[in-house]
Amino acid sequence: MAMLPMPFILGCSIAFQKLLAPRYAYFRQKVGLFNGRLSNNLSGITTIESFTDEYYETVRLEAVSNGYCQINTKSTALPAACIPLIWILILAAFRVLLILGVMEAFAGRLTVGAYSLLVFLVQILLWPSTRLGDTFDLYKMAMASTN
Repeated sequence: MAMLPMPFILGCSIAFQKLLAPRYAYFRQKVGLFNGRLSNNLSGITTIESFTDEYYETVRLEAVSNGYCQINTKSTALPAACIPLIWILILAAFRVLLILGVMEAFAGRLTVGAYSLLVFLVQILLWPSTRLGDTFDLYKMAMASTN
């Protein structure tokens, strides 16, 4: 019974990460453009100052920076929804197992000691999977950066 929710939790995590991969790739592309523009402006600061083009370059850099901020906001919205969903799945599985265990204990098919052990083992099994979404998220970000 304790292992039953694990495929759903893994499936949910993997499905979200497949949705996140293109967003992270697009985000890393925008970060590269922003970093390139910033690097060019910093290395060519004397040229920009000599042509008194500071305002023009500031506007260009600000536009790229605003685009970066918008993409960053969009790319972090989905992972922010994924992690609570995994928590909800874990909590639902834990509650179902608690209710089934209580019903079995009241029916006399499960001793109170075995029920306590069941609760303890389920906590040991399910609660570490709350970090699964974070781990998958970090993996996809690293793969997008590598690509």
